[in-house]
Amino acid sequence: MRRLARPMLGNFFNSPQPYLTIIGSIIFLLGMGYSLAKIFETRYFILMVWFWAVIFFGGVLTVNPPANTRLLMTSPAVSIFMALGTFKVSEYLQRFRLLPERATALIFLAVVSIISYQNINFYMGEYRTNMYFENANGEFAMEVGLLANDIGEGYMIYILGEPRILSSFPTIPFLIPENQRADFNAETLAALTLTPDQKVAFFAIPENRPLLEEISQKFPGGQRGLIYRKPRPAEILLEYYILAP
Repeated sequence: MRRLARPMLGNFFNSPQPYLTIIGSIIFLLGMGYSLAKIFETRYFILMVWFWAVIFFGGVLTVNPPANTRLLMTSPAVSIFMALGTFKVSEYLQRFRLLPERATALIFLAVVSIISYQNINFYMGEYRTNMYFENANGEFAMEVGLLANDIGEGYMIYILGEPRILSSFPTIPFLIPENQRADFNAETLAALTLTPDQKVAFFAIPENRPLLEEISQKFPGGQRGLIYRKPRPAEILLEYYILAP
């Protein structure tokens, strides 16, 4: 049976690189391997449970795994595994007299410096400038909030975002907590009545532009405009229609 490719699910890190660098991954696995060998000791057992509980309950058993916001809870445990791997490597090197006894601190400093540079340089450089984190729904919500703040207070905000984004999308109430907000669809258009003194703003995803056209015909005289996606300037992000008093 032939299977067709499909876009990836939401909540991904959208990064071309894994969470850990090559060096970080090696010492992480060494630390986890040592903890697994000592798992019947309480401290190592707790560390393993801490890490795998997040992976299992925050990843496997949740919608749209893996979500990087949930997996962030493993960061302290991952750091401990990495520190443990680094320490044990230096300890074994000292045991076989391949490393001076007082060089452990220098090794830790070198490992932390290298890994920190690799991650910060990638995250603040390539990852940020190439916008790997792009998400049309998040961009839509951000632009709605920014534009709603620009046009002033007191506007009723209607979101024409079904079926993929609703007015309850967390970014929208966060940016415009004082504005009234509601979802809008074709079924509610017939019942909508507006008075001349009302402040109303409609924001539509590209799929719902025909509905926005109907709104502009029923309530003429408003300001209409387009906003394009920043990562993909040729792609329309949303269309808005603003009715001022």
